Amino acid sequence: MHNSSLFASRLGLIALLVLAIACVYWGATLIAAFILLVFLLSLGACLWSRDVLARTSVRIADGQTACHAGDTLPLTLIVRSRSLFPLIWLDVTVSFGERLIVMREGDEHPRIDDDPYQKPFYGLRERFAWLLWQQEITCEESLATLRRGVVQIETIRLQAGDGLGMAAQARDAALDRPVRLVVYPQLAAVDIRPFTRLITLAEAGSRGQTEDITLLKSSRPYQHGDPMKRINWRCLAMTGRMEVNQYETITPGCITFLIDLFSFRYLETYTTTRDTTDTRVVVREKALEQMLSVLASSICGLCGQGLRFALIIPGYDEREPVLCRPGSSETALYAALEALAEINYAGQAVRLPADDIRRMRRKLGVIHLCAYTDAPTLAGDMEALSCTRLRVLACLRDEQAQRTGEMECTLLEDLYTAAPDSPVQEGGGR
Repeated sequence: MHNSSLFASRLGLIALLVLAIACVYWGATLIAAFILLVFLLSLGACLWSRDVLARTSVRIADGQTACHAGDTLPLTLIVRSRSLFPLIWLDVTVSFGERLIVMREGDEHPRIDDDPYQKPFYGLRERFAWLLWQQEITCEESLATLRRGVVQIETIRLQAGDGLGMAAQARDAALDRPVRLVVYPQLAAVDIRPFTRLITLAEAGSRGQTEDITLLKSSRPYQHGDPMKRINWRCLAMTGRMEVNQYETITPGCITFLIDLFSFRYLETYTTTRDTTDTRVVVREKALEQMLSVLASSICGLCGQGLRFALIIPGYDEREPVLCRPGSSETALYAALEALAEINYAGQAVRLPADDIRRMRRKLGVIHLCAYTDAPTLAGDMEALSCTRLRVLACLRDEQAQRTGEMECTLLEDLYTAAPDSPVQEGGGR
C-alpha cells in the first residue's frame, strides 16, 4: 500500500494555494512562484492518478474454478486502461478471505495486512506497469489449494499512481462476473466394496425398486397366483383367513450419506484471563475433514461405477439443510462435492430436512450416519422419520455403543486401502 504525498491531498492543495496567495500579498514573489509550481505539480499528480484509476478495469478470465484439495487452480487477471494518461504502475490485490484455502504457488507471505482499520486477509498482489490508452495486459497465476472450502471473489482492490510518485489513489472495483473458487475435499484411496455389496445383495425391480421384507406395510386377501412365501401363516392359524403380506417399497440401489455434524463437537474447559474456568464449544476439525475426504472419495467411486448415491447435510446457524437427491450422473456428483466444500460448521445446533427425508425415504436406500463415533446423535431423529435402514460410518468406536450393538458400524480405517497419515482422535470428551 503506497501513501500519497501530503501536498497531493485535498487539504494539502488548499494549504499550498493559501500559502501562495499569502506570499503574493506580502510581496514574496519568488517564493510564491515556487509554491505555485509545487501546487500545479501536486494538482496534476492528483488528477493523473484519479483519472488513471477511474478508467482502469480488471476482470478474471473464464477458466477452471473447481478442484480437489491438493491440486492447483489457474487464475488469469486481465487489466485494461482507457485513460489518456499513461498508467505508470497499478497494484491489483485479490482477496481470498480470512481462511487460508488457496494461495499463490511459492508465495511465502500470503497474508495481507495493509489497512490498520480492516482485518488481515489472505490473497495475492500483482503489479502492472506502463499501460497506454486502450492497452490490455494479462497475468496468469497458479493457485495452490491447501484445504477444502469456497472462495468468493466479488471485488478487486486497485491502487494506481502518477508518474511523479506524488499521488496514489485506491478503490474497490466490483467484478462484472463474480468468481467462485470451489475446493472439494481431498481424495483418498478408499475401498467402496462395503457400499457396493449392499446394492448387489438387493434384487432391484423393473424400475430400480424392490420390497423390503423387514418392513411390513399391510396385508390383503389371497388372490390366485400369489406366491406361497407371501402368505401370512400366523394370521391363517389364528383367524382361518388367508392373507398375503405387502411390504414397503424401497430403492436398494442407492447409498445415502447423512453427515452427523453435531457428533463432531464437544465442550472444552479452559481458564480465562481472570483465572476462572469456563466452557466453550470446540469442533474436531481434523476428524471432520477426514470424514468429508472419505465421503468425497466414496461418492466419486460410486459415480465411477454408475451406482446411485445421495447426500444429506443438516442445517446449522443460518445455513439451510441440504439434500442432494439420488443420482449417478456427473451433475449429481459435482452437486454433492460442492455441498461438501461449503460446510463451515462451528458447533451450532443442527436441524434435518425432515419433510424431504420423510417424502423420499423409500428412494434413499441404505442410509449411513457419518458420525465421530458409532453412537450417532441423529439416530433417534431418523428413526422418528420412519427411516429404519440405518448404518453407521464412524471415525472411532464408542465402548458403550459397541456393547449395545444397535446398528451395524463401519470404521473409516476399514475403508482405507492405505493407512491414513495420522489418527483421527482429537482432544475432548463426549
